[in-house]
Amino acid sequence: MAPDVFGNVPQVGEQLPEVTLDVDHTMVVMSAAATNVFFRGHTDTAYAQSQGRRDVYLATGPIAGLLDRFVTSWAGPRAFLAKRTLTMRESICAGDTVRIRGEVTSVSTESLPGRPLRGPAVEVSVTIVDASDALCVSSTITLLLGHTDKPIATLAADEQAAR
Repeated sequence: MAPDVFGNVPQVGEQLPEVTLDVDHTMVVMSAAATNVFFRGHTDTAYAQSQGRRDVYLATGPIAGLLDRFVTSWAGPRAFLAKRTLTMRESICAGDTVRIRGEVTSVSTESLPGRPLRGPAVEVSVTIVDASDALCVSSTITLLLGHTDKPIATLAADEQAAR
């Protein structure tokens, strides 16, 4: 069960809804431009092919963005992305169809160092696989659920006043 406004907490082993994404040439080039990554492997097919790739391929920043959007779409607007690790195994090239999958691997009520906890911390294992089910990206993301909508300055003032 995805987190909700009633405080329902996900369970270990819960699968996030899978997302399928068709990666086209425009998406690869525009995402590189949007993140100011002008390495030729992300914008020039001939250069990418000279590197042994099938076509231009997604940069790391846009891949991180896909992962973040995947988990925060599931977790909702009160989730805070506290930590992300990712390992890129294979390039995601223009023309690929990828599937993004996730599974809740832990749920904790203990605070992370330096971050007061206002809801459970949920760790999610996320993978991106290609059409042949080959692993392209693996990631572990920690979300803090149930965060308030108050601005950070107000939260800091509230915490200071409580001391």
